[in-house]
Amino acid sequence: MSANNQASWFETWFDTPLYEKLYANRDMKEAEYLAELVFKHFPPALFPNVIDIACGRGRHSFNLAKLGYDVTGVDLSERAIQKANTLKQTFEFAGCIQFKEHDMRLKFEQDFDLAVNLFTSFGYLPDDEGNSSIFANISHSVKNNGALVVDFLNPGFVSASLKKKETRKSGEFTVLIERFIKDNAVHKQMRFIHSKTGEEQAFSERVKLYKLNWFEAEARKNGLSIIHTYGSYKGGEYLENSSPRMIMLFRKSE
Repeated sequence: MSANNQASWFETWFDTPLYEKLYANRDMKEAEYLAELVFKHFPPALFPNVIDIACGRGRHSFNLAKLGYDVTGVDLSERAIQKANTLKQTFEFAGCIQFKEHDMRLKFEQDFDLAVNLFTSFGYLPDDEGNSSIFANISHSVKNNGALVVDFLNPGFVSASLKKKETRKSGEFTVLIERFIKDNAVHKQMRFIHSKTGEEQAFSERVKLYKLNWFEAEARKNGLSIIHTYGSYKGGEYLENSSPRMIMLFRKSE
């Protein structure tokens, strides 16, 4: 589902099998730590219904369901939702979770006690107006007195530690990765070269580098306020220039 006729980088990249290959070894322990951090502040007894916005293959949705939440995972990628539903078939708490396609550029049809947007699943559009509109949609998915958790990259850390070039092996592919910062966004360009045929495929990622004060301002516009910010999945203190993550906890007023 698309909000317009022009395909964006994330509409093609997230739906390709090469995306799964490149990120096949994501740290599941980090997902568990993050779910526990959410549980600590917003327990399911008080915030039972959760929407996991841009859920991907369901890594965080499954961890939240294990902790007792009733989870709805949504994602733009048809392939991701198909994979999540396949994984759900052998999931112990399958009755507590559902997955469906949704483009977060479009408003949500219902609201929830808790919304989560995790693992830098935001800032994909090149313009501030578009990203502001998406944040408003995310905010409107939260009930009054509800909560929102946004796990975003820390711009200060990215700027200080950017690895400009990298080569990886991903199955039968060699992946050449270049990163750079331009127009207040971090860009990642990837070239997949098949080891036998030499066939090459290219993809890119782009994320706007929004600082904490940008999120604070957007939150105020939408009836939310930040109650705490963490700098790591284990609950470390947030430090502007050295924390790897910017994990923001919001509450919505009446």
